[in-house]
Amino acid sequence: MMNLQEGEIKALITKKIMYCNFSSPHEFTLDTNQVIPGYDKEFAQHYSVSIQEIDAEDGDIKLLFSIPSQVIKRMEMFMDIYKEVKPHQEKRLIVYVPLMMMNALKEQGFDIKNSPFRTIRRVERGSNIVSSTKFCI
Repeated sequence: MMNLQEGEIKALITKKIMYCNFSSPHEFTLDTNQVIPGYDKEFAQHYSVSIQEIDAEDGDIKLLFSIPSQVIKRMEMFMDIYKEVKPHQEKRLIVYVPLMMMNALKEQGFDIKNSPFRTIRRVERGSNIVSSTKFCI
C-alpha cells in the first residue's frame, strides 16, 4: 500500500459488517478475536484532527477541534462507500474514528447517526477488546 493515500483502507470484512479504521496507528482487536490493522504513525498524523489549546487564567485549558481538508476528503470517501452499501443493507459499514474527531464532528453539527462514523466501545473497562456489535456515537 502507498503511504498517505486517501484511498488506503485498513479494514476487516465479515458477513454482516465492514469494519474500517479511519486513521488510527493502533490495531483494534474485536471480541471475535479478529483484528483491524492500524496505520503507520505518519499516516495517522496526516489524517488527524487539529487541536487548538486556549489557556484560561485559572489553569484550565479549553480544547478547540477543527477538521483539516485532507480529513474531510477522507471522510467524503467513506461517505461515498456508505451511500453505496446502505441501500442494500446486506452489510453495515462502520468506520472507527478517534474520540476527538467524533467530538469535532458533533461540535460542527455533523449528522453522525446517518453516517458510518463511530468510536470504539470496549467490551469492559480496562480491556483492550472492542465490541463487534456495539458502537459509540
